Amino acid sequence: MNSVNSRHPIRIVSLYTGLSPELIRAWEKRYEAVVPTRTDTGRRLYSDDDIERLKLLKRASDSGRRIGDVAQLSVADLTDLVRQDVPVLADVKAASTDEPSDVVQLRADMMAAIKNHDPETLDALLHRGSLLFTTPTLMEDVVAPLLRDIGVGTRDGSLRIAQEHIATAQIRTFLGAMRPASVEFQEAPRVVITTPSGQLHELGALMVSVTCASEGWVPIYLGPNTPADEIAAAALGCGALAVGLSITYPADDPRLPGELRRLRRQLPDSIAVFIGGAAVRESSPLLDELKTPFLRSLHDVRDFLSSLRASTEGY
Repeated sequence: MNSVNSRHPIRIVSLYTGLSPELIRAWEKRYEAVVPTRTDTGRRLYSDDDIERLKLLKRASDSGRRIGDVAQLSVADLTDLVRQDVPVLADVKAASTDEPSDVVQLRADMMAAIKNHDPETLDALLHRGSLLFTTPTLMEDVVAPLLRDIGVGTRDGSLRIAQEHIATAQIRTFLGAMRPASVEFQEAPRVVITTPSGQLHELGALMVSVTCASEGWVPIYLGPNTPADEIAAAALGCGALAVGLSITYPADDPRLPGELRRLRRQLPDSIAVFIGGAAVRESSPLLDELKTPFLRSLHDVRDFLSSLRASTEGY
């Protein structure tokens, strides 16, 4: 690497690539995806070539490629790989646009409210959606895609951080209010919902909680960033039949495997554990080791809960 051209601090690289500084450092440490130079004080400096490489790696990762499989590819090979993925992604996008017009319009109106820094209108639209659609449709076809669009917009710069915060705060409040209203009787089976230690993004967990309530379960929601010992204590204390964990960011938290193993050790086999979220791969060896199912969607959550309830005597 030409150190003369290594002049960009990590915060600038983060802005250029859409990758968080934490993820850049993780890719550097674990996979040597880039090797920045260091100043005398240990400060990282990245070159233009490093930025271009990280942009390609991000596009490959966003397409579903495992970073460990592509981190050592040359820039030329990465460019070819990304180009190969473009038609596939276009086909997926085209297939996903066959949606009812009222769903598409509601999401568009919500995004407009977010871009206009208008939490009151966003709140009104969320409540309108709860009247127009069933809870599964609202969660799966409106809120979940909206959150994905918000994430994409924040990464590519079309949304400001303040706009993302407005949306997150309003959706969190809305989902929190939906949970108790969805459960009609307290004799229903219980499920503990949370995110493990180090996982601070809770909207996925809140959506799972609402989904569980709509399926006739009592969700015991612990909020985000809960240590394994506390999750186990809550599940045992309330007589839960299952524990659901949302894991969305960061993807490379070194504490996570230990937390999941400790949780599984403290729970009897009669308490199921299921996991979902963008930071987990369905084929993860850790999930195989723990015999923990990975649920890709809220539809999968509903199917899993239905099967679990049917296999449990007394319900």
